[in-house]
Amino acid sequence: MSVDPDKINSASRPELIDFHGVSMVHYFTDNWETVQNFQARPDDILIATYPKAGTTWVSYILDLLYFGQTMPERQTSIPIYERVPFLEIFAPPVISGTDLVEGLSTSPRLIKTHFPVQFVPKSFWEQNCRMVYVARNAKDNMVSYFHFERMNRIQPDPGDWSSYFQKFMEGKMVFGPWYDHVNGWWKKKQTYSKLHYMFFEDLVEDTGREIDKLCSFLGLSPSAEEKKQITGEVQFDNMKKNGMANYSTLPVMDFKISPFMRKGKVGDWKNHFTVAQSEQFDEDYRKKMRDPTLQFRTEICKKGFNIYLHSYCHMRKASQHCIAQNNKVKCHQSTVYLHTNSINTTLDDSKISRLIVAEGVRKGAFSSGLVFMGLNSPLCAELCETIVNQFKNSP
Repeated sequence: MSVDPDKINSASRPELIDFHGVSMVHYFTDNWETVQNFQARPDDILIATYPKAGTTWVSYILDLLYFGQTMPERQTSIPIYERVPFLEIFAPPVISGTDLVEGLSTSPRLIKTHFPVQFVPKSFWEQNCRMVYVARNAKDNMVSYFHFERMNRIQPDPGDWSSYFQKFMEGKMVFGPWYDHVNGWWKKKQTYSKLHYMFFEDLVEDTGREIDKLCSFLGLSPSAEEKKQITGEVQFDNMKKNGMANYSTLPVMDFKISPFMRKGKVGDWKNHFTVAQSEQFDEDYRKKMRDPTLQFRTEICKKGFNIYLHSYCHMRKASQHCIAQNNKVKCHQSTVYLHTNSINTTLDDSKISRLIVAEGVRKGAFSSGLVFMGLNSPLCAELCETIVNQFKNSP
């Protein structure tokens, strides 16, 4: 792909437009008819994310899983944005995502998109294509997107952090509100069996474990040595230094402002949000994120577990909500979410069961652990204490 830096540099920043009810810029809508009529193949793999949620990371993992052994020269000669084309981008004569996809000689074709689920071309569904969606917690996603828009000339000017913070909460972002995006794809997962929904935080916590899950979903069986090699190559620091993965060869990115790969951490939002902003965001988040089965982590506990407590009721006092982390419990109420991805012990279910005999309390499963719903405040706190104490005594 030939990219003319003069054409990119001379172009003015695009303005947001309302496109079928979603905020977009013309670079992702000008080729709409061609994109919507795109003919997917049954073995195509679509990688979907909200911008800056781990797209390149998972793209690189999949490229290595499929072609790292059979076509190793790709890794040193073809940038990731050509190996895994961005379907909807259209900035002629510089870039056309559909042309890049059509030019792929690999099988399967790995294709990326930032489309909300309702914009995905119908042929992907008709061909029953496999899809991998990556979601990132909203606070870190906002921070990463802010710096991305600062350095990417085909994105709108983000303005200062305070104004950007408000725009994000209002959903005035390219590809629409974060809330609609992650929820839309999550809902689709319930009815479309060939959709694998991943979390950025899980990848950070244990990359090897998440690669194993990907392999299971895709029906791949790499050797232990291959998985070890891939896990090492896709570590953030290695990718950041890799000229074929870090977008440093794409002139649309101004690395003098910010690198494309900045930190790759969970919890960097704390370096940007004021206390007041965090509280304002949390209140807004509670109103918009009402599906108890879709939960995000805004930090990763060193002990390898997180207990999330969240009320979906309209409460006036923040003290009536609760969160238990790092063996510290504060009194809250309503619902307990226990992430168990990296827990090294089995919970004593008999002890927990004795605590949830209260009428109306329900126990179930969600994406990465257990959920207890309908708890009153004292019972919620007691349950947390019981679970945390079990962890304190675990290996």
